[in-house]
Amino acid sequence: MARFRAALVVLCLVLAGLVATAPPARGDTAGLNAFFATYHADVGSSVPVGDGRVLWLFGDTLTPAGTFRRNSAVVQGPDGVMRPRSGAFLKASAAGHWYWPGQAVREGSRLRVLAMDFTCTDPCGAWDMRYERTDILTYRLPDLAYLGKVPLPRRASGAMWSQLFRARDGYTYAYGSYPVAGQLGKAVEVARVPSGYVWCVWCWRYLGTRMSPSMELGTVVSVVRTAAGGYRLYAKRLDMWSTEIIAYDSATPYGPWGSRRVVATIPQSDGRWTYAVEAHPEQRVGAGRLALTYATNCDRLCGDYHLTAITVTAP
Repeated sequence: MARFRAALVVLCLVLAGLVATAPPARGDTAGLNAFFATYHADVGSSVPVGDGRVLWLFGDTLTPAGTFRRNSAVVQGPDGVMRPRSGAFLKASAAGHWYWPGQAVREGSRLRVLAMDFTCTDPCGAWDMRYERTDILTYRLPDLAYLGKVPLPRRASGAMWSQLFRARDGYTYAYGSYPVAGQLGKAVEVARVPSGYVWCVWCWRYLGTRMSPSMELGTVVSVVRTAAGGYRLYAKRLDMWSTEIIAYDSATPYGPWGSRRVVATIPQSDGRWTYAVEAHPEQRVGAGRLALTYATNCDRLCGDYHLTAITVTAP
């Protein structure tokens, strides 16, 4: 009970902005975790913006001042210091709607962001939400000024497009997950577009479902290049209920995927669940290591609502 009370005191101080943390060293997971402990948000994708800075995009965010936002952004400088931007980074598409961020990719002097549009369903409780579509939002670099958006067409599968990966073959790949009746895992549809043209929705070529529910994937998948010239996919096994982070390998960014393995196990904690594994290859975490983050949530506001950074062996 004493430890519980102490944790509540620390959380209250954090939310009041009274607890200071040392600035993180660039790519140091201890430093990243010191920041995440005071920045209560989830998802957490990252993208280098071409001038030594890295933009982090977060979903639901509780600020130190106690303000709730549906999304937020933090700029990590070349010095490693994380500097939150004020307000929501992705402005709502309409009244009663909000954006949750997917991944982003830099295309020259433009940043393209996949933004998932949601709205409430009755009675608009914590889980009463409906996915509408994914928009491609464009921002100018280096000042991150918003320039406009284009909507992606809805697919028959209902795939929610949230992940991007720029491959070596001249294409940028997009991944959209969708539920399958009677299956716990998500199926994933894949599309590709010539790199530099993510904004061109009529340039997208849909490759169909390339990952089945039998792969036990959650909503978020994260793809990176391997040293051998292939690709590795990371995901949380069956979002929320499992503690395993799994990986698959492929010779292409669209599969087929094999060599399933568990690369990390998340510590178990009663009343908490974990989800949204993201890879961060731009973070310098030591030779032969790759930084991953995962989000932790709980039934009600708690100090564990934040990201955690870990490292695994680099592929």
